[in-house]
Order: sequence, then C-alpha cells, then structure tokens
Amino acid sequence: MIRRPPRSTLSSSSAASDVYKRQVSTQSTGKQRELEKQRASILQERSNTAAGREDTMAKLKDAIAAKKEALRKMQMDKLKRQQERQEYEATGATPSSASSSDEEAGGASVRDTVSDVADELKDDNSKK
Repeated sequence: MIRRPPRSTLSSSSAASDVYKRQVSTQSTGKQRELEKQRASILQERSNTAAGREDTMAKLKDAIAAKKEALRKMQMDKLKRQQERQEYEATGATPSSASSSDEEAGGASVRDTVSDVADELKDDNSKK
C-alpha cells in the first residue's frame, strides 16, 4: 500500500512528505534490483549458450579434421592401388580382386565414421 502525504500539509518539507518520498525511492530500488537480477540471468544464459556453441564448433572441427585425414588416406591407398595395377598391366599380369574389395570396405568405413560423428553431435545437442 502506497502512503500519500496528507492533503493538509502543503509544504514539501513536512515529515509526511519525507515518508512519501522514501516510499517512492524504495519501490524504484526494488524494481531496479529485479531488473538487475533479470539482466544477470540473461547474461548467464547467453554465456552458457556461447560456451555450448564453442564446444560444438570444436567437436565439428575435430570431426572434419578426422574426415579429411580419412579421405587423404583413402586417396593415397587408391593411388597406390592404381600404381600397382599399372605395374601389373606393364608386366602382363592381372591385378587381384582383393584391391577392389578393399576400396568398397574403405568407403563403407568412412560412411560409418561420418554417421557416428553426426549421431554423437545430435546426442550432445539433445542433452543441452
């Protein structure tokens, strides 16, 4: 309940007027405190979101680096196989069928790795 100064005291320096002034300043201080609490909670939430975003970005960078390394390895293996085939053709022999099955197995393992990383990121995001 807000107290108002009595109507009979027209002077702004009366005791009743001072009580009224204190009430108004106390109410505004309470609102300021509430706003500061809300501001602090918003800043904390933003900070948590930013930290989560940084974690996700780090995981993505690691996953991308691993995928690039796997692709480089596959390309090197493929290049080796092509060179082996060229050598076989130059000598007149035929390459074994094992090299083609290796290529298929390598492609499947990379696809599995990619889907595993994607599943991990989905799980991490769903936990937050």
